[in-house]
Amino acid sequence: MSEINSQYFQRKRIGIVLSPKTFSEMQRMRSLYLLSGKKLGDLPTITDFINGIIVSFYFQLDAERRLIVTYPDEYNNGTIIFNLKKYFSKVEIEKALDKQEYEDFVSALPEDTFKQEIESEIEIAGKKFINMDREQFTEINVEIPPNPTLGDSQQISLMLTEEMVIWARKINKLINDIFQNRILYSLSDLVKTIVEVMIDAPFNIRYPVQIYIAHLYNIEPKEYIKFRESYFEVTRTNPEYRNLIGILTDKPIVDSFNEIQKEIDDAYDKQGFGDNTRKMNKLLDEIDRKLDYDKLWSYVSDFNYKRAAEQFDIFKLAVSWGLNISDITSSLYHGGLESMFEKSPVLYKYLAAHRIRSYYTFFSNLRNFMNKVYAYASLPNK
Repeated sequence: MSEINSQYFQRKRIGIVLSPKTFSEMQRMRSLYLLSGKKLGDLPTITDFINGIIVSFYFQLDAERRLIVTYPDEYNNGTIIFNLKKYFSKVEIEKALDKQEYEDFVSALPEDTFKQEIESEIEIAGKKFINMDREQFTEINVEIPPNPTLGDSQQISLMLTEEMVIWARKINKLINDIFQNRILYSLSDLVKTIVEVMIDAPFNIRYPVQIYIAHLYNIEPKEYIKFRESYFEVTRTNPEYRNLIGILTDKPIVDSFNEIQKEIDDAYDKQGFGDNTRKMNKLLDEIDRKLDYDKLWSYVSDFNYKRAAEQFDIFKLAVSWGLNISDITSSLYHGGLESMFEKSPVLYKYLAAHRIRSYYTFFSNLRNFMNKVYAYASLPNK
């Protein structure tokens, strides 16, 4: 790597100053992983959480950039690319590069060898559920009052490895491509803005939900996202993911959930539910009976699949509606999560449908990840 480029990609310690709101939201999200049944020590560290945010942001922005030409109507105020100028037009500029310097910078970036997923993991794998989710999230808006205890801005010191600097610079290039610029952004201000975007309300559910499974297996968020998004041609020769193979011990458990997924599919295909809460609750009771808690302990990590599946529903609600652990604890004391919404018929009916879709999402994402690890483990190790 030439001298001019080495300065762009070297390991670097940065300080980022987050607003009280952003820092509080990030801490709230991290604490909600306790709902999964994992221990306090298993929570992702702030560094791991932010590293995952950076990698997830890259894939999401690049996917939107590629798809906007084909599906321009899909890009609205709930997408990153729609809000890019709002967030990134004032990011501190480290240096404006001339044409030759910029070509030198771009040529030193690793090739983009990752496949983009068309559907976000926040969306349900079955097409029949996707429109329902979008409608529900549009219709339902729970106002959470501002936290009066928020104090001053919080400064976080991060050591960005060479790998994470490269991810940040790849995002820098993507933004330049979109804005038609040749700008080198300040790393600290760029990372700060990326975190703020991913924690901001329009986007804040995708990333925490995306790494829920990574948390269950104690996998670094960035490693999980990179593997999930990667071509098999890349993983075929990449030993970085060999440590994931151990989770295949749980594959028989994960495979057993296929029957429940099929049952949900059949229920929607043959019956439809509409607003029939009774039918939805009946299906939930059947799912509950089939999930034998005592037989669903993971062999590779300290969690129970039934509890993790049940709490995934509450986790999604808590993230998207701005709830924290205290809110969940209080709701349990006063009669359960439903008690928070029983005064609103719309919200109350929504809970059963949301729980069914959450089961489907959890089992689908779990199966897809497990199958990908299995396919990777089956490839010849070159």
